[in-house]
Parts: sequence; C-alpha cells; structure tokens
Amino acid sequence: RASPVPQVAFMDGITMGCGAGLAINGSYRVATERTVFAMPETSIGFFPDVGANWWLPRVTQPGAGLYVALTGNRLNASDLVHLGLATHYVASARLEALENSLRKLNSPQGASDELRVRVELILSEHASEPDLATSSLRANASLLQACFAAPSDVAGIVRALQQSAAAGSDWAAAALGTLR
Repeated sequence: RASPVPQVAFMDGITMGCGAGLAINGSYRVATERTVFAMPETSIGFFPDVGANWWLPRVTQPGAGLYVALTGNRLNASDLVHLGLATHYVASARLEALENSLRKLNSPQGASDELRVRVELILSEHASEPDLATSSLRANASLLQACFAAPSDVAGIVRALQQSAAAGSDWAAAALGTLR
C-alpha cells in the first residue's frame, strides 16, 4: 500500500491462498459476484501465509479474521465488502470496461496523488453495491463476535460455538463442524 503506483486487484472467481495474499496487498481490491475468497490451507492444519497474519487481525468485524484463519471457510463478495477486504464491488460483466478505462490512464511523473484520484474516480464509475444480505458474516455478526472475538483461546471458541449450536444456531454448528 506504500507503492506510489496504485495497484488494482480483480478478484473475479477463485481467490485463495497466495492469490488472496497478493490481492489483499493491492491498493484497490475489486470483488465480483463470482468471487470465492478463502485461506484454505488452514483446513489442512497449515497457518495462513502470504501476510495473512498481518491483515486478518485488522478486518473491520471483531472475530472475523480469526474465523477465517481457523476455519478456512469461503467468503463471497458481500462478505469481503462487509469486512473491508474488498474496496469495491463491480459486476463481472463490467470488468472489461473497467480494465479498458484503467489502461487508458497515463501515469503522470511524480503525481501519485493525482493518479490515485483518477483511479478512484474510474473505480467509482464502474462499482455498485453488493447485496449485503448475502453476507453470512454480516448476518451472524453478533455470533461471530461472541464466539470468535470474546474467547481468549481456541478452547473458549469451541465452547462458545457449542453453546450457540445447542441454542439452535446452524451457523455455529457449521463452524464447529469445520473446526472439528
């Protein structure tokens, strides 16, 4: 993010592991309705790599980074926008036009702020709002916080998920099943 040249990452389709790590470090991260984002290496016992130790704890929703790190569950575009991991949502049908508009930019020498403003303007012209109702993390925000942000260790997370699952939460039961 300290690069004088803004980087725009198109997360159109499967964006997992190293692809996720590369995209997240871009200045601008564009998700589409086809985006499937995850750190799947965690589901086989590896820890999240490619800088995920730095950016996962910094997501906007308490507990969400730890949830992603421990479960490796897949996120959609609405989840990514909700968490701030995607800066923009653009329908996949508009990506070619967006790319063409970005390619037409001339990079002014020594004017990185001006270039960023122009990139942001082009992104805003092509972006729209995702359907946040499809974000399972947004819909389960209170459970996510209670189960993944409040406990101080994995055993506490498991206990919180067990209690929530026993109270009838399908989301907690699924997260618990993934952890087991």
